[in-house]
Amino acid sequence: MLSPTTSFADVECDTMVEDSRKNEFLNEKIEELGTLVSETNNRLSDFEAENVLLKTQLDESQKLNVINAEEISEMTEVNDKAKAKATNLKDQFDEAKKVLVLLKFQLDESKQLIDTKSQEIS
Repeated sequence: MLSPTTSFADVECDTMVEDSRKNEFLNEKIEELGTLVSETNNRLSDFEAENVLLKTQLDESQKLNVINAEEISEMTEVNDKAKAKATNLKDQFDEAKKVLVLLKFQLDESKQLIDTKSQEIS
């Protein structure tokens, strides 16, 4: 109940003051939220820019990986050919050693034969 000294104008004025305070509080909160939204949008823009940069770096790295893989493949092919050639040369060398051993054996036999014939002639 209203006290006998309180008028409707006083109550209305108090209500208006209270409403004004509520509006002021709400406006402050709305401003804070607006600042937070703005900061969040700025951070989001920064993250998006960083994401674009990282994506570009990833693409470049992947291109370099493909180039490196191709170079490694080519080097492996050259290496395999060199190994095959080295194996072939080793086989030829081993065969030449066998021929040399055989020729030395034949030479020794020929020397013995010559020595034998020389002794027979003497």
